[in-house]
Amino acid sequence: MSPVTPLVADTRTKSLREELRSRKYFLLLMVILGCMAIQPFVHGKMVGLFVYDLILGTLIVAVVLAIFQRRYERIIGLTFGTLALFGDCTRNEILFHAAMPLLLGFGFAVILRSIFEQKVIRFDDVLGAVCGYLLVGIAWANLYILTSLLVPDSFQMNTNLVASITDPHARRFVFNYFSFVTLTTIGYGDILPTSPLAASLAWIEAMFGQFYMAVLVAQLVGLNMAQAARTADNSGS
Repeated sequence: MSPVTPLVADTRTKSLREELRSRKYFLLLMVILGCMAIQPFVHGKMVGLFVYDLILGTLIVAVVLAIFQRRYERIIGLTFGTLALFGDCTRNEILFHAAMPLLLGFGFAVILRSIFEQKVIRFDDVLGAVCGYLLVGIAWANLYILTSLLVPDSFQMNTNLVASITDPHARRFVFNYFSFVTLTTIGYGDILPTSPLAASLAWIEAMFGQFYMAVLVAQLVGLNMAQAARTADNSGS
């Protein structure tokens, strides 16, 4: 067996790097879904909480690596990500829930800018739009938790939910649920914002969710039609 030359090894490394970059949103989506899937089952379980914190740390790192490509983006993302990781490791809830919306909100803005800059839409770009939607929901959940910590009694819940948020991880799950119910404007009514700040966050998120779907779908459809028109022109000429 002939040894692999440095040139071949370098080519393979570059090829792997390009492959990962072309599927970055798919990988990020898998991490987000993994984090959301395990969250309901870890309450009160030491091993489960360790696994969840590990996946959460992976999510923060994945957001920084997958979304931020420019130097200033990496610096900002690393700053917010480091603060979030430090807050999670030290159980500083206020720091964690203040840093996460900054990180995820900035990540969403970069994803949205990237989509609007595209001239050719790929499947991974569509997954990027899905990632942006999920990141917004998680970011708002952190804002709700931060509000509940800084302004007590900002939310009224039914008795079952009140009994279930005895620890920070359970609280994250409950407010993730509330955030996505609000983002999709389902509104079951089992959690009600009672303070002006909480109510403002809720209606802004509901409006944002509707505008996001309308504007983004229009952008993706427009890009797809323009791409189809260019293909037809090239094949006809």
